[in-house]
Amino acid sequence: RMTELKGTDNMDFTTGNGRIEITVPEGFGAEVDASTGNGSIQTDFAIQVSGRISKTRLRGTIGQGGRRLRLITGNGTIELRRI
Repeated sequence: RMTELKGTDNMDFTTGNGRIEITVPEGFGAEVDASTGNGSIQTDFAIQVSGRISKTRLRGTIGQGGRRLRLITGNGTIELRRI
């Protein structure tokens, strides 16, 4: 859970076997690359999709973009939540 973000550093979150849940502030912007081998992707943010979207893969832009947010799990759900 991040209540405030400064700068534009990229963020990577990975796990081989587990859920990833990220909570960020309302005005968050990023280039999102999320994938799960066996799970689903859920988001509270509107995302401008790049390419195709599926239950297990998502690429796109939140807000104005900026930093890269990479979320990868081999076996679990990915959740991108808004505070």
